[in-house]
Amino acid sequence: MFRPLQTFFTLSRQRQKLLCCAVLLALVVRVGLALLPLGQLLRFVGGKDDGGEAGEARADGPAAAEGPVDPDRRSVQDDIIWAVQLVDRRFSWATCLVNGLVAQYLFSRNGIPSQLHIGVKKEGPDRLQAHAWVTVGGTIVIGRIADLATYRPLPQLRAGG
Repeated sequence: MFRPLQTFFTLSRQRQKLLCCAVLLALVVRVGLALLPLGQLLRFVGGKDDGGEAGEARADGPAAAEGPVDPDRRSVQDDIIWAVQLVDRRFSWATCLVNGLVAQYLFSRNGIPSQLHIGVKKEGPDRLQAHAWVTVGGTIVIGRIADLATYRPLPQLRAGG
């Protein structure tokens, strides 16, 4: 029980802050998924209050807002990936959608263009399985799974739409 806490205090202040933020955001998103329509959560994670496109949360639309990551932002990107993956490993309630929405929010707030994808596959005659993942620069950074190619991406979802 104390080992994770001891490890936490060995982290840099920046990583401690990011990890706390990721945990709190995951809690907010998890509760939000139960209480709010997905469109409202997409507006929350979209990162722009002025209706602009940068950081817009969407599922499998054109990646026009996505491009190569500025080298200065690469370490921030890596830290965000680390924090979201750690939340995923430590908390069973952090689903792929929670992780994707948290990552999208953190990337957007740090000026890193990213794209949230949501896909589905048929499992049996009456059952669909869904999965969410995030790409940066066309590369999957959150939500990579072995059978991802079996998921059919949903049409583009836009915040507020």
